[in-house]
Amino acid sequence: MHWKQRLTHWSTFAVIAAGAAIGFGLQFAVKRATGDADQAITLKRYHASIDLSRLYGLQAAYKRAKGAYANDLASLLSVDPDAAALKASLAANVDMNTLAVVGDAKKFKIELNVLDPDRTPIKIRGPIQTKTAAPEPAALPAPPPPSNADGAPIGR
Repeated sequence: MHWKQRLTHWSTFAVIAAGAAIGFGLQFAVKRATGDADQAITLKRYHASIDLSRLYGLQAAYKRAKGAYANDLASLLSVDPDAAALKASLAANVDMNTLAVVGDAKKFKIELNVLDPDRTPIKIRGPIQTKTAAPEPAALPAPPPPSNADGAPIGR
């Protein structure tokens, strides 16, 4: 058989298809074995960002109650009616040794590291200014009265 005939023979395609199927199967098995760990890491990062959002909301509540932003976690949790649940969630998702809450009368900052292999840092500074609506556009000038080609007003 000539090489061109062998290249287009059905058995060649069958060998290529079998190799591709084995490759995809191995890739699926490896991804399946390591995918659960990736999903757990992603979920931990997600929960840490949710906890950070709750801390941001508590800072706004603390500012309304005390007139300034909280400067430590204990003060910040004092305005949360469900502080124990938030603290437990933080302990499960965040490295509590790296959790920093800093605030003064005008601004605040919350920084933490997620309990994942990379110790992913998450930071937020506030308050985030909301954009105000655009001002009303100025009124357009009144159009000039219609006129003839020579500039004289059109008579009615």
